[in-house]
Amino acid sequence: MKSKTTEEPAYGSQFIDVLKNRNTLYVAGSLTLFASLALGVALVSANAQTPHGENATSLTVEQARAIVAPLYEALNEPTKKDVPALLANATTPDYQSCSTNSDCLSRDQLAGVFTALGKIIPDLHWTIKDIWTSGNRIVVRGEATGTPTGELYGAKPTGKSFKTISIDMFTVRDDKLATAYHVENWMTATEQIK
Repeated sequence: MKSKTTEEPAYGSQFIDVLKNRNTLYVAGSLTLFASLALGVALVSANAQTPHGENATSLTVEQARAIVAPLYEALNEPTKKDVPALLANATTPDYQSCSTNSDCLSRDQLAGVFTALGKIIPDLHWTIKDIWTSGNRIVVRGEATGTPTGELYGAKPTGKSFKTISIDMFTVRDDKLATAYHVENWMTATEQIK
């Protein structure tokens, strides 16, 4: 008969060992992006409801594209653009761009981030691949490409380029973007340039 006494697994150290494996981190990052995409699809698949339970009119894809266009234009070689003006054209004065549920930037702070990215990646280009709408919400699947000339999230420039995905979920108010929740797969981008 086997003893019921067994050693407790060292989950903490196993977890750390797993995190040291780059392939596991890549899979974890990919799963995070997949979950974000699934959330976006679920968002636009649901019927938008007014407070009284009636269906709200959804933005068309063409309307959504026109609303988000200035923001994505600001991301294309941003050091060559008037980023604050493009963002002012696309967003409400109280716009919030959130990379987590609690870490959000104002429109002015976001302009600074776009400009800083442009200094690191002079040929940064962001392409809109798909747009979904539901009520006053827009979901964009985008693709970012570029060749960093400066350090990008700890990765030194090597002359190699990257191509990665982004998922942006926007809320529209008065024909402008009021909020954004976004995920970019920078982990894949940094792996590609090594």
